[in-house]
Amino acid sequence: MLADIPMVQQASQGMSEIKLLCLALVFVYAFFTFSWCMRQYNFAAILVGSAPMVGERHVSEQERKAFAARAARVISMAANQFNFGLRSYYFGMTMLAWFVSPWLFMLMSTGVVLVLYRREFHSDVLDVMVYTPTEAPLPEANKEAA
Repeated sequence: MLADIPMVQQASQGMSEIKLLCLALVFVYAFFTFSWCMRQYNFAAILVGSAPMVGERHVSEQERKAFAARAARVISMAANQFNFGLRSYYFGMTMLAWFVSPWLFMLMSTGVVLVLYRREFHSDVLDVMVYTPTEAPLPEANKEAA
């Protein structure tokens, strides 16, 4: 199909099959990663639903903190798996460039790494999420509405 496009570098049938196999492996990995992520979010929802209520007297403060730490860890693990799934999709899309040219594949992979680096370490949302004790607290919800 790609042979008629002028920029496409011709590949043998064996190499084309290897490229398709690699692409399929990336997307299968993404599928299972997203599936595991969804299961972990379901576990987190169950944990949130089973959290000890404020008025429960038989639950100590230490037990509440331990429960909150476990729930936070499950949510963190689910978010991490979601991140892996997204990244695999990003790199799966770059693998499509391999069908055109190995050089385009390398260029696209480098571009994805740069975009991910910027988003992970230099994004606006990261600035908002990182709390520094010297900054003013975020404004609370409108107290008059309550």
